[in-house]
Amino acid sequence: MTKEEKQERRRCMALSCLDAFLNTNYQNLTVTSLAKQSNIAKGTLYEYFKNKEDIILELTEGLYEQWKEETLKKVNQQNSLKEKFECFFTAVYTKDFKNYRIILNIFAGLSHYEEEETFKNFLKKIYEEHLEVINSLLEEGIKEELFIEEAKALNKGLLNSFIGFFHISLLNEKESTSIKEIKTFIDNFFLTIKKRTM
Repeated sequence: MTKEEKQERRRCMALSCLDAFLNTNYQNLTVTSLAKQSNIAKGTLYEYFKNKEDIILELTEGLYEQWKEETLKKVNQQNSLKEKFECFFTAVYTKDFKNYRIILNIFAGLSHYEEEETFKNFLKKIYEEHLEVINSLLEEGIKEELFIEEAKALNKGLLNSFIGFFHISLLNEKESTSIKEIKTFIDNFFLTIKKRTM
C-alpha cells in the first residue's frame, strides 16, 4: 500500500467515525466505542490512529478540506465583492456544513488542552489559509477602488472578529441568526473602509 493509499484509508476511517462523534459526548468516547459504532475492527483503528484525538484531528482535516474546496468555489461564483465576503464568512453556518461546524467546535475546544503540536499546527494552518483569502478579497477591493488602501491593515482584525462570531454562534438557537449578524457586520465594515470620492 502506497503512502497516499494509506492516507486515503485513514481519512475514510475517520469519516466513518463522524456519526459517533456527532451523537456521543466526546468524553464518553473511546477507540473501542468508536470502532464498534463505526463497524471497524478496533485493531484496524489502532493500526491507523494512536487515540481518539488522532481520529478527530483527521476527521476535522477531512471536513475542513471539503468546506474549503466547496466554499472557495462558491466565493468565486459571486458577482460582487460584498457577496464574496458574505459567502466566505457565512458558508460554515449553512446546513451543508453543519457537521463540520459541530466537529470544528469540538476540535477547537480540545486544542486548548491538547499538548500535541499537531492540533495547534492545524489550527494555525486554518488561520493562515483564511487570512490568505481575506487578503485576496481586500486587495481586490483596493484594486477596484472600493476600499481605502489602509483596509489591508484590518485583515487580522476582520478574521479575529469572525472567529469570535463562530464561538458566539453556539449561543444562537438558529444558524440564520449568526448569518444575519455577520451580514450586518460586513455591511458596516464596507461602510467604514469604503473609498470616498472627492
